[in-house]
Amino acid sequence: MPVRGGFREYKQPLTGFESHISGMEVYRNKVFQTEVARHQKRLATMKPHIDNKPPKSCGMKHMVLNRKKKEMEFERYSAIE
Repeated sequence: MPVRGGFREYKQPLTGFESHISGMEVYRNKVFQTEVARHQKRLATMKPHIDNKPPKSCGMKHMVLNRKKKEMEFERYSAIE
C-alpha cells in the first residue's frame, strides 16, 4: 500500500455496488479472451477430414469408356440392320 505523509492510504470497504475487479478476475478474463481467439482461429483454418474429391480413375479415358460394351452394341446394331 502506498504511504502518503506517513499514513497509509485509507480504502473504504466494498459495499458491492462498486465496479471493483480483482487482479485474478482480470487475469481470468485475459486468459479466456486468448482461448476464444485461439478457438476462432482454429475454426477459421480448419480443413475437412473427409475426402470429397472425385476418384482419380474418372480422369482416365480407358476407365471411363467401356470398350467391350461399345463393341457388343455395335455388333448388335449391325446384326439388326
